[in-house]
Amino acid sequence: MVGMDKIYFYLDCLKPKYLIPNLQLKNISDIDIDFLKQIGIKGLIFDVDNTLAPYHGTGLDQCIEQSFLELTQKFNSCILSNTSSERRKKLEEYFGIHAIQTPIKKPFSGAFEAALDYLETNPSETAMIDDRLWTGIAGANQAGLFTIKVEPLAMMSEPFRHTLVRIFETIVCKAYRK
Repeated sequence: MVGMDKIYFYLDCLKPKYLIPNLQLKNISDIDIDFLKQIGIKGLIFDVDNTLAPYHGTGLDQCIEQSFLELTQKFNSCILSNTSSERRKKLEEYFGIHAIQTPIKKPFSGAFEAALDYLETNPSETAMIDDRLWTGIAGANQAGLFTIKVEPLAMMSEPFRHTLVRIFETIVCKAYRK
């Protein structure tokens, strides 16, 4: 996608039906495994930055470590992050699950399709867990996945431009709620 197609796609991501997650939780420790199984979830796609670790971190935040292990034992799981291939290798080593390598970035559907192919699940059987509305949640909603938004683990660790996007996301979501 180039030019206007890309712009239209990003604008489409601003529609309320894409920005509103199915669940909104503090962190992955609040995920109810039994509930996910009841609704037919078989696969989990995790974002990394501020979902599992501080921005550009490689270590699991201690407050969610046990929950992450339980989730990855109960469900087929992978990481989908807009990061470099070098960092993906480090993430795989640390987290012990596959990190999807694709030239297509979130929120574009090709990124989610690559994760679904790896997990061998359908969109309705898969949940995306992310702290960002405009990339992970909007893209996963467009792809038909179940979406779980968590609060960022360490917002102060990310670049200022990401904070600006979060502010924009908050303003848009508040406007939709009115």
